[in-house]
Amino acid sequence: MISEFNAGQVYERMKKSGKEHMCSILRYPGAGHLIEPPYSPLCYSSFNPVTGLIFGNPYTVWGGEIKTHAQAQEDSWPKVLVFLRKNIAQTKARL
Repeated sequence: MISEFNAGQVYERMKKSGKEHMCSILRYPGAGHLIEPPYSPLCYSSFNPVTGLIFGNPYTVWGGEIKTHAQAQEDSWPKVLVFLRKNIAQTKARL
């Protein structure tokens, strides 16, 4: 699958820069490519006229099966929040 291949490339690039600890590859067979917070409806496809101008097709198919996609949203969201808190959150300035 091309998304797993791309994820592997990202991981290898992170590893070369010594930041592989900031990279996790999550696999959710049956889920679509657009994973949003839990309880968001499955967005199977979307329309974007700009994409049409660039690629010749304004439709993007994200795919996914409703149940497995919902399970992926529920499983991945806490992991996303942990990553953001650990790596992105700003610390309070000391006065």
